[in-house]
Amino acid sequence: MLPYCWSHVVFHTSRLFPRAHRCGIALLLLLLTAAVVFVPFWVLLRPSSTNYCNNDLFSFCVVSCAFTILSAGFSIYFLFRDPVAGPIRTLFHVFGLVCFLLNTWTFLLVRNSPLCAETTPTLYDFLNISSIVGIVLSVVTAVLSIFWVKERLDPHSVLDFRRQTGVCYDAYSVCPCVWHV
Repeated sequence: MLPYCWSHVVFHTSRLFPRAHRCGIALLLLLLTAAVVFVPFWVLLRPSSTNYCNNDLFSFCVVSCAFTILSAGFSIYFLFRDPVAGPIRTLFHVFGLVCFLLNTWTFLLVRNSPLCAETTPTLYDFLNISSIVGIVLSVVTAVLSIFWVKERLDPHSVLDFRRQTGVCYDAYSVCPCVWHV
């Protein structure tokens, strides 16, 4: 879920600024995206990551690298493309679903691989931390999705700017970057 949520954060963070003034934030988000891409590659290239482990955590790290590259592609697209095309949005949300499934599988695999903590400590710790963060992000995404579905089924019930009403209006006025519907 981390790759999906990172691209989502990049999209909404860049939209907080007017188009003419996005250059600085775009540069910052590009640098942070490069850092997000660097971490799984750093773990993958560590000498201890190729040690024997009863479960194949190395392959999951390779898949994590691939998903992180896809996330970087979505992030760059979202930074510089306004508005975002409908098919790309659909593809992005399918990517999010696949990220959720991969994260769940990784979480279960890491939980069933306690011996790998001794043979491949960096790889095990990276996958363990990223899967736990992914579970937390999945819960946050699920909660926000409830509000999104409610708004789609009953327009202006969650957030109505004109009437300044809705379930989330007070929360939105405090933190607009989280409550986007």
